[in-house]
Amino acid sequence: MKLRLFTIFVLCFLAFGCVSRIPITEAIIQEIGGIDNADQFQYYISRSIILTLVDTQISASVEDGQLIRDSSTVRESIHIRGNLPGLVRSSLSSSANSLGLAGIPYTITVNEYITARDASSGRTWLMPRQVLRTVIPEISGPVLHVAFEEYEGNFPTLAFGQYTRGSLERYYLLYEDADNRIVQYGDNRYRISFDEEFDEPFLLIKGNRRSFNTSTTRRASGLTLEN
Repeated sequence: MKLRLFTIFVLCFLAFGCVSRIPITEAIIQEIGGIDNADQFQYYISRSIILTLVDTQISASVEDGQLIRDSSTVRESIHIRGNLPGLVRSSLSSSANSLGLAGIPYTITVNEYITARDASSGRTWLMPRQVLRTVIPEISGPVLHVAFEEYEGNFPTLAFGQYTRGSLERYYLLYEDADNRIVQYGDNRYRISFDEEFDEPFLLIKGNRRSFNTSTTRRASGLTLEN
């Protein structure tokens, strides 16, 4: 009985050990025949995000000869946890720029060279220094609109696209207002926030590398003159 249980465990490990979640890229999309087939994948979001809506409306009226100002505020928070599954509702080949979508600017460290001068000898040389530079993402390529829930009969989506064009680039969350992290979600605009500061959210899929090997063995019978 112990041997049988051990054998079953080994077979299960071999069958499922290669499954992992990997970022969706343009190279993978092209492997399956292009953007029109992108809806065949089960998608996951890489990290938890919080969508917050604050809608304040002010109205004025006159009652008993007095000016009355009424204000009403609606607050709504939507939590989308990391690795939550979602589905593509539409995939557009038009660029994110034409749709009014943008990515979050980020900083990189670059090496610059400045000219140093020796006051006594007049000798000059180039001296390296590291500086921070802000990069504005150049959104290009198709956009994936992914829904992570059904709410009141609708499927609100978040938009994902590539920050730079490249076959191995990830599909990151895109914003209508990147400076304020505002996205369109359903009929309303929400501000995106995170529990902790990490990388920008991007799309994942499940990948499984399978290998099929066939092995056969036979013995040659030999040939003689009598044959």
